[in-house]
Amino acid sequence: MKHFFIFLFLPLIACTQVKAPSTDFVLQAGKVFWQHTYESDLETEALMSTLLERIKSDPRHTEPTTTSSEIRFTVDNDRVNARKYGLKEFKLATVAKLYMKYDAVIEVKDKQYTVTVRNIFMDNKDRTDRKSGDVSSFVCNMSNLTFKTDPKVMEGLGLVDRHFRERFDLNVPPDENPLKR
Repeated sequence: MKHFFIFLFLPLIACTQVKAPSTDFVLQAGKVFWQHTYESDLETEALMSTLLERIKSDPRHTEPTTTSSEIRFTVDNDRVNARKYGLKEFKLATVAKLYMKYDAVIEVKDKQYTVTVRNIFMDNKDRTDRKSGDVSSFVCNMSNLTFKTDPKVMEGLGLVDRHFRERFDLNVPPDENPLKR
Protein backbone atom coordinates (compact mmCIF):
# COMPACT_ATOMS: atom_id res chain seq x y z
CA MET A 1 0.00 0.00 0.00
CA LYS A 2 2.86 2.37 0.85
CA HIS A 3 4.36 1.91 -2.62
CA PHE A 4 1.00 2.64 -4.21
CA PHE A 5 0.96 6.13 -2.66
CA ILE A 6 4.51 6.80 -3.84
CA PHE A 7 3.55 5.99 -7.42
CA LEU A 8 0.37 8.03 -7.05
CA PHE A 9 2.32 11.21 -6.11
CA LEU A 10 5.31 10.66 -8.40
CA PRO A 11 3.80 12.67 -11.31
CA LEU A 12 3.18 15.62 -8.96
CA ILE A 13 6.82 15.58 -7.84
CA ALA A 14 8.03 15.47 -11.45
CA CYS A 15 5.95 18.56 -12.39
CA THR A 16 6.91 20.65 -9.36
CA GLN A 17 9.06 23.71 -9.96
CA VAL A 18 11.61 24.83 -7.40
CA LYS A 19 13.09 28.32 -7.75
CA ALA A 20 16.61 29.00 -6.49
CA PRO A 21 16.59 31.78 -3.90
CA SER A 22 17.37 35.28 -5.23
CA THR A 23 17.86 34.08 -8.83
CA ASP A 24 15.85 33.25 -11.94
CA PHE A 25 17.03 29.63 -11.97
CA VAL A 26 14.29 27.02 -11.79
CA LEU A 27 14.50 23.28 -11.19
CA GLN A 28 11.79 21.20 -12.84
CA ALA A 29 11.78 17.44 -13.45
CA GLY A 30 15.46 17.19 -12.50
CA LYS A 31 16.56 19.85 -15.00
CA VAL A 32 17.71 23.39 -14.25
CA PHE A 33 16.82 26.28 -16.53
CA TRP A 34 17.00 30.07 -16.29
CA GLN A 35 14.16 32.39 -17.30
CA HIS A 36 13.78 36.16 -17.08
CA THR A 37 11.36 38.68 -18.59
CA TYR A 38 12.63 42.11 -19.64
CA GLU A 39 10.62 45.25 -20.34
CA SER A 40 11.36 47.37 -23.41
CA ASP A 41 10.11 50.54 -25.07
CA LEU A 42 10.20 48.83 -28.49
CA GLU A 43 7.30 47.22 -30.32
CA THR A 44 7.56 43.57 -31.42
CA GLU A 45 9.08 44.15 -34.87
CA ALA A 46 11.74 46.61 -33.67
CA LEU A 47 12.49 44.46 -30.63
CA MET A 48 13.00 41.36 -32.81
CA SER A 49 15.30 43.32 -35.11
CA THR A 50 17.41 44.71 -32.25
CA LEU A 51 17.72 41.31 -30.56
CA LEU A 52 18.68 39.59 -33.82
CA GLU A 53 21.33 42.22 -34.51
CA ARG A 54 22.90 41.64 -31.09
CA ILE A 55 22.73 37.86 -31.39
CA LYS A 56 24.29 37.79 -34.85
CA SER A 57 27.15 40.06 -33.75
CA ASP A 58 28.51 37.49 -31.28
CA PRO A 59 30.58 34.67 -32.85
CA ARG A 60 29.80 32.34 -29.93
CA HIS A 61 26.20 32.03 -31.17
CA THR A 62 24.90 29.65 -33.78
CA GLU A 63 22.81 31.13 -36.58
CA PRO A 64 19.47 31.94 -34.95
CA THR A 65 16.21 30.49 -36.18
CA THR A 66 13.24 32.82 -35.98
CA THR A 67 9.48 32.94 -36.16
CA SER A 68 7.36 36.07 -35.96
CA SER A 69 7.74 36.23 -32.17
CA GLU A 70 10.57 33.87 -31.22
CA ILE A 71 14.35 33.57 -31.64
CA ARG A 72 16.25 30.32 -30.95
CA PHE A 73 20.01 29.89 -30.87
CA THR A 74 22.84 28.07 -29.08
CA VAL A 75 25.63 29.77 -27.18
CA ASP A 76 29.03 28.10 -26.82
CA ASN A 77 32.02 29.06 -24.67
CA ASP A 78 30.15 31.58 -22.53
CA ARG A 79 31.71 32.34 -19.19
CA VAL A 80 31.23 34.65 -16.21
CA ASN A 81 33.86 37.40 -16.10
CA ALA A 82 34.71 37.49 -12.37
CA ARG A 83 36.92 40.58 -12.76
CA LYS A 84 33.97 42.52 -14.19
CA TYR A 85 32.24 42.05 -10.82
CA GLY A 86 35.39 42.81 -8.80
CA LEU A 87 35.90 39.19 -7.75
CA LYS A 88 38.87 36.85 -7.82
CA GLU A 89 38.26 33.68 -9.82
CA PHE A 90 39.99 31.35 -7.37
CA LYS A 91 37.45 32.31 -4.69
CA LEU A 92 34.40 31.46 -6.82
CA ALA A 93 32.27 28.34 -6.70
CA THR A 94 32.99 25.92 -9.54
CA VAL A 95 29.70 26.74 -11.28
CA ALA A 96 30.81 30.37 -11.79
CA LYS A 97 34.26 29.41 -13.14
CA LEU A 98 33.30 27.07 -15.96
CA TYR A 99 32.58 27.62 -19.63
CA MET A 100 28.92 27.14 -20.55
CA LYS A 101 27.11 25.86 -23.60
CA TYR A 102 23.34 26.30 -23.67
CA ASP A 103 20.24 26.73 -25.78
CA ALA A 104 18.46 30.09 -25.59
CA VAL A 105 14.92 30.97 -26.63
CA ILE A 106 13.72 34.56 -26.70
CA GLU A 107 9.95 35.06 -26.88
CA VAL A 108 8.97 38.56 -27.93
CA LYS A 109 5.70 40.37 -27.20
CA ASP A 110 4.92 44.08 -27.38
CA LYS A 111 7.30 45.91 -25.13
CA GLN A 112 8.69 42.80 -23.43
CA TYR A 113 10.78 39.72 -24.12
CA THR A 114 11.34 36.55 -22.13
CA VAL A 115 14.66 34.73 -22.31
CA THR A 116 14.77 31.05 -21.39
CA VAL A 117 18.13 29.28 -21.15
CA ARG A 118 17.99 25.46 -21.16
CA ASN A 119 20.35 22.51 -21.54
CA ILE A 120 23.10 24.32 -19.66
CA PHE A 121 26.27 22.25 -19.98
CA MET A 122 29.19 23.27 -17.77
CA ASP A 123 32.53 22.53 -19.48
CA ASN A 124 35.65 22.53 -17.34
CA LYS A 125 38.05 23.12 -20.24
CA ASP A 126 40.94 24.62 -18.36
CA ARG A 127 40.79 22.91 -14.97
CA THR A 128 42.94 19.97 -13.96
CA ASP A 129 40.16 17.87 -12.41
CA ARG A 130 38.19 17.97 -15.70
CA LYS A 131 34.76 17.92 -14.05
CA SER A 132 32.09 18.77 -16.63
CA GLY A 133 28.37 18.08 -16.93
CA ASP A 134 24.84 19.41 -16.72
CA VAL A 135 24.46 22.42 -14.43
CA SER A 136 22.16 20.38 -12.17
CA SER A 137 25.11 18.18 -11.13
CA PHE A 138 26.80 21.32 -9.71
CA VAL A 139 23.86 23.07 -8.03
CA CYS A 140 21.32 20.37 -7.11
CA ASN A 141 21.25 17.72 -4.40
CA MET A 142 21.78 14.11 -5.43
CA SER A 143 18.05 13.57 -5.98
CA ASN A 144 17.82 16.57 -8.36
CA LEU A 145 14.65 17.61 -6.51
CA THR A 146 16.13 20.61 -4.67
CA PHE A 147 18.95 23.12 -5.00
CA LYS A 148 21.98 22.76 -2.76
CA THR A 149 21.97 25.07 0.24
CA ASP A 150 25.75 25.54 0.42
CA PRO A 151 26.35 29.32 0.53
CA LYS A 152 29.31 29.17 -1.87
CA VAL A 153 27.28 27.23 -4.46
CA MET A 154 24.36 29.67 -4.11
CA GLU A 155 26.78 32.61 -4.44
CA GLY A 156 28.17 31.08 -7.65
CA LEU A 157 24.67 30.47 -9.01
CA GLY A 158 23.79 34.07 -8.16
CA LEU A 159 26.80 35.26 -10.15
CA VAL A 160 25.75 33.18 -13.19
CA ASP A 161 22.24 34.64 -12.78
CA ARG A 162 23.68 38.17 -12.81
CA HIS A 163 25.77 37.32 -15.88
CA PHE A 164 22.70 36.02 -17.76
CA ARG A 165 20.59 39.05 -16.73
CA GLU A 166 23.18 41.48 -18.08
CA ARG A 167 23.96 39.35 -21.14
CA PHE A 168 20.43 39.54 -22.50
CA ASP A 169 19.49 43.02 -21.26
CA LEU A 170 19.08 45.51 -24.12
CA ASN A 171 19.33 48.38 -21.63
CA VAL A 172 22.97 47.54 -20.88
CA PRO A 173 25.09 49.59 -23.30
CA PRO A 174 26.62 47.44 -26.07
CA ASP A 175 30.22 48.05 -24.97
CA GLU A 176 29.36 46.73 -21.48
CA ASN A 177 27.03 43.95 -22.64
CA PRO A 178 28.83 40.61 -23.09
CA LEU A 179 26.27 39.72 -25.75
CA LYS A 180 27.77 42.43 -27.97
CA ARG A 181 31.40 41.29 -27.47
